[in-house]
Amino acid sequence: PVQVADLAATLYRKLGIDPDKEYMSNIGRPVKIGNNGKPLEFLMV
Repeated sequence: PVQVADLAATLYRKLGIDPDKEYMSNIGRPVKIGNNGKPLEFLMV
């Protein structure tokens, strides 16, 4: 089974966006857009 966070991290990586980067929300909290997912290596070809 594939986790949604892993699929999102894979899509972000393929688009050239670092899924591990922390962005600041509008209230100043750090947020990872990849939601701690790990890119699926078998899709990274």
